[in-house]
Amino acid sequence: MSFATDIAALDTEAIDLFGVPVTYQPDGGAQVEIKGIFDEYFMLPGIGMDYNAQSTSPAVVVKAHDVDPDEVSTEGDVCDIDGVTWHVKGAERSGDIVILKLSRDATS
Repeated sequence: MSFATDIAALDTEAIDLFGVPVTYQPDGGAQVEIKGIFDEYFMLPGIGMDYNAQSTSPAVVVKAHDVDPDEVSTEGDVCDIDGVTWHVKGAERSGDIVILKLSRDATS
């Protein structure tokens, strides 16, 4: 195996081991029960400090064979994670995984 193949295998194994249940609902499609590694946003304010505010958007990392990034709609796809509905705002493929960028707000 090549190094890249080993890393791709680790990505999908991490989802198997550490992933939480995700209900993915594509716009106009059927719900799919998958696993993903969820990372809710964080913020490091830094007010009055020597560093600026940092933040990231919430995201869930899923297997590429579970969600096709070319078919993801940013106008209606949603994920339910631990009883919270998240609206999909973007998707990026990286090898065997897809990173779904999320928002609680349907319009942002």
